[in-house]
Amino acid sequence: MKEHDFDIPAIVAALRTKPQPVVGVLGDFCLDKYLYRDTALDEISVETGLVAWQIRDKKTWSGAAGTIAANLCALGARVMCFGYCGEDGEGFDLLAALKRMDADTTGMIVSPDMLTNTYMKPMVREHDRWIEMNRLDIRNAHPANSNLVEQVATQLEKQLPRLAALVVCDQFTFEAGSILNESMRQRLPRWSQACPDLPILVDSRSNLEAYRDVIVKGNAGEILACCRRLQSQEKKTVVADDDAALRLPELIDAGTQLALRNRKDVLVTRGEKGAILFKTKIQPDEYQGVSPGPQIEAIEIPPFPVEPPIDICGAGDATNAGFAFARAIGLTPEQSALVAGAVSSITIRQLGMTGTASVSQLCNLFEQLQGSSS
Repeated sequence: MKEHDFDIPAIVAALRTKPQPVVGVLGDFCLDKYLYRDTALDEISVETGLVAWQIRDKKTWSGAAGTIAANLCALGARVMCFGYCGEDGEGFDLLAALKRMDADTTGMIVSPDMLTNTYMKPMVREHDRWIEMNRLDIRNAHPANSNLVEQVATQLEKQLPRLAALVVCDQFTFEAGSILNESMRQRLPRWSQACPDLPILVDSRSNLEAYRDVIVKGNAGEILACCRRLQSQEKKTVVADDDAALRLPELIDAGTQLALRNRKDVLVTRGEKGAILFKTKIQPDEYQGVSPGPQIEAIEIPPFPVEPPIDICGAGDATNAGFAFARAIGLTPEQSALVAGAVSSITIRQLGMTGTASVSQLCNLFEQLQGSSS
């Protein structure tokens, strides 16, 4: 694995130009709904005899694909959202949250046949900080219908020429409630071929093997599980693989194989260990004028140490946003991977909320990094 010598001043200079690239976000938009409980006011229900939790404040943010959109907006991108929400109160709140951050919601289709996917998070205050309790998930029991998928795809295809990058968020383990069914996935290689200069980044918890001809990103456990499924058709499950980030030989083999298969870059995040970028180089044959196949270079992306307490919820989405934004403003894949890690390190310090990072915070972090190494 190769160590890369990053030109930090060049990265900071690119960020400080305050570009406003147009970045699309396609996928599973959810509502993050935080409910703040005051335990001192809890009551016993007269009807049931059970404790009735007393909520005295609530906050809503866009989640999943919406978290990516929020981070992109905070970085200064002009964001176009492509997905759906239900014709319900949660859908109203989700669209309001997206519009609040000036995201373009023209590509968000409101469907009376679907629920708005929602993560409802009761919060309780302990030792002067908010702690998340058991989450309540509102999820659809059936896949999005073909007409809904077609409407979203049509909206996106109209806007493809405007986009400097596209991020795809495949949030759910199974297709129930997801806009990313097989029909939508099959469009991505066509879009990639039609727009060869458009970086298309896909993040999927459990379907990475279903994507071809696009950049894929996953954490160490997701990448290893993806390659196991490719080799043995392993059943899709969501199981913690706590030591995956430490199994470096396996990761290098898996990332290399996935990059060879897709002929596109692969980004593997390793938490406090940083990340690995598998950079794909396709060089024409000197004599035949054809590409013999991609050459893969594994590049180590250093971590940004963060002291606890932290909240890693949304860290992957922040990584996606940072990488896509950096690619959209013209940074190299390895520079973009470093920016992605920096964005994530800033967001996980923000507790009890869906965190974001700004360009000024990024520049400060990079300048501190440069100062400490000089």
